[in-house]
Amino acid sequence: MTLQAFHIKLLNLNDLTQIMAIERQASSAARWSASVMRDSLLAAHTQVWGIILDGSEQLIAFGVLSVVIDEAEILSLAVEPGFYRQGYGEKLLNHLIHIAKNKKAETLFLEVRVSNAAAIELYKKAGFQETGRRKDYYETDEPQVKEDAILMTLKLI
Repeated sequence: MTLQAFHIKLLNLNDLTQIMAIERQASSAARWSASVMRDSLLAAHTQVWGIILDGSEQLIAFGVLSVVIDEAEILSLAVEPGFYRQGYGEKLLNHLIHIAKNKKAETLFLEVRVSNAAAIELYKKAGFQETGRRKDYYETDEPQVKEDAILMTLKLI
């Protein structure tokens, strides 16, 4: 499948509504509230990057990157479901890795649901390695049922 023309841009508060629409669609048990996302858009140590389709200004993916001293973490990466498995997540992930390297981060971390096979495959393809687990880390749609997170790490230097 050919990617539609797009560009990657640093997002701001004007993009919050579109970001939250993707967040709600991408995760039925969404962890991020609008206020938490707003805080991420405003925080000095985080950047929120998005993929915008050229000509429509439609946001189809976003990623939240935190860099503190020599460590970086991808706090969230989400793609609108209609654009899954088309290469947009990989393009955005590679951009976040590039930004982390430019900010002199030595290591990039992330957490992913154990059930999210597509994301795990994407991260492994980019060179991330599983380095641990967080038991019962994610909420699910079922009350009192939680899902483990896989911790993944990419050495940048």
